[in-house]
Amino acid sequence: MKRDACRFHANGQSLRNQVQLITYIDRLAGDVKQLKELLDREWSGLFGGVHLLPFFTPIDGADAGFDPADHTEVDHRLGDWEDVRVLGRTSGARRRSHCQPHFQRLPAVQGFL
Repeated sequence: MKRDACRFHANGQSLRNQVQLITYIDRLAGDVKQLKELLDREWSGLFGGVHLLPFFTPIDGADAGFDPADHTEVDHRLGDWEDVRVLGRTSGARRRSHCQPHFQRLPAVQGFL
């Protein structure tokens, strides 16, 4: 791979210099398994990677998933962490975490602070 064909994130993961799909899972395909099937069949090879907008519980909160109650739990309506891992292995999927001011009250964040 050419040096300029890849961008590197701070965590060392690469992002291919190709078209990236940025999507809410439920709005495009229903759930993670259906999104994987869509990418594997109808859209095979079309995207260099997939950027998953928030899929944590709940996905239908006041801020469209950017206000999750828990960043460790995939909303059960979309699937589970294994579904996300399988999608990531085959499609270069990335997940997005977003910090809001109320996060400081969450137990996982309290342990970090």
